[in-house]
Amino acid sequence: MMKKYAMRFQYGAVPVIMVWRHPFRVERLLLDRTEIPPDAEAVAADPAAADFWRRLLLRDDSGRDAVREEECDLSPLTPFQRRILSVLRREVPAGQVVSYGRLAVLAGAPRAARAVGQVMHRNPLPLVFPCHRVVAAAGGIGGFQGGTGLKRRLLAAEGMTAAWGT
Repeated sequence: MMKKYAMRFQYGAVPVIMVWRHPFRVERLLLDRTEIPPDAEAVAADPAAADFWRRLLLRDDSGRDAVREEECDLSPLTPFQRRILSVLRREVPAGQVVSYGRLAVLAGAPRAARAVGQVMHRNPLPLVFPCHRVVAAAGGIGGFQGGTGLKRRLLAAEGMTAAWGT
């Protein structure tokens, strides 16, 4: 079994822990957490991790993340889950939101809004595949694995200041 490593970062005001394996493959991002998981070794600095994090926070000219999907470990996910996350990342840049139903349509599965919600709930890399940008169709904020308060903070860090419903 490959050894796991973890580093602490900030995304705006939100503390984040990134867990990865060598060769450098990001396994998961833990939002609003400060404790390193017991299955990972804490490291103060790692050039590959620092580069990944720098590129994660930088956007290309279209506002999309500069990190490549190939750098992320999506092997535990089904093809449907990977497709939903890929479409989310490609079609919904920072500063925009999409409904669960609209994301299902964009991914070619127009009747799968609830399944999209489950994919968002199980998203292992919530800043790379920005599930906080997926909201309820009726104007509500929708759910989020870190809670709706954290979802609002992440959206605010990207410039979204709408008065979301519950």
